[in-house]
Amino acid sequence: MGVCVQTMFLAKKWLGSLLLPLPLLLILAFLGLILLYRQHKNAGGALLVLSLLCLCLLSTRPVANALISPLESRYPTYLPASLVNPDSLAHSDAESPHYRQPQDIIVLGQPKWRMLTCPY
Repeated sequence: MGVCVQTMFLAKKWLGSLLLPLPLLLILAFLGLILLYRQHKNAGGALLVLSLLCLCLLSTRPVANALISPLESRYPTYLPASLVNPDSLAHSDAESPHYRQPQDIIVLGQPKWRMLTCPY
């Protein structure tokens, strides 16, 4: 049972990383090249052009800004207490349960979990 769960976990992570926009569009472009040099020249050329056009379109600043702006406007910007002027905060904002200083920073991807003290 444990091997099956571990295998499914690895397959999910592997497939998830391949389905991100950049790898997916590059895979589609590569498949388009393969189809272009085989018997399906029209489908290969269309797939190659479409995938590269999508990749170029998604790389432009206006499209990237249009995709990220709803997320950026939904959540407030985090400002450390050292950068915030206490006089500029409304009384209700300073007492809000959502406004608090972080105590620790957890660094992932290290051999062991490390906790750093927040410098603010």
